[in-house]
Amino acid sequence: MWGSLILPAFANASLGAVNPADVQQWVAQLDSAGYAPATIRKAHQLLGRIFSDAVQAGLIVRSPCHNITLPRVEASEMRFLSPDEIGHLADAIDSRYRAMVLTAAYTGCRFGEIAALDIDHYDPNRRTLRIERSLSEVRGHLSFSEPKTPAARRAITIPTWLPQVLAEHINTYPASSDGLIFTAPEGGPIRRNTFRSRFWLPAVAD
Repeated sequence: MWGSLILPAFANASLGAVNPADVQQWVAQLDSAGYAPATIRKAHQLLGRIFSDAVQAGLIVRSPCHNITLPRVEASEMRFLSPDEIGHLADAIDSRYRAMVLTAAYTGCRFGEIAALDIDHYDPNRRTLRIERSLSEVRGHLSFSEPKTPAARRAITIPTWLPQVLAEHINTYPASSDGLIFTAPEGGPIRRNTFRSRFWLPAVAD
């Protein structure tokens, strides 16, 4: 955001030379260029923090980012699948990820939590999953991290039929060397963008 949205517009401007009209024009240009309202708001928020710091440091009197009209973020209606629809989606996706779709649907886990799930955090006898980490990808690099809040670290009880589904999955697609239950076709952790384009979106379309 800093390099692609803010610097091109303000790199050569001194702090005191930027006025609200400049910021409003910048917002309008981003909107005309097709950037999403949420992206524009985040960029404006970052620029605002910079000018707020400048005010606190006594470098300028007031921030030019106040009272700027920003594009509205339209809340999209959430789609909740019925049990039949979940079953159809699980059957439509590559068989390698059928159990993953069902596990995600009936536990409410986020993608990063499901992708990070390993054998050590799954107890089929007690029918529980322990969510204690998440998988994320930043600039092409995959990493595991602990949940951001205490509430995100939790134990989830799964339906009585799901351990059989997971058992069949693990038997067909053995866990990776580091214990991951759901893995990429070539082995190792699943990359979200690759999974989305290669498997998820085609299954949704079907």
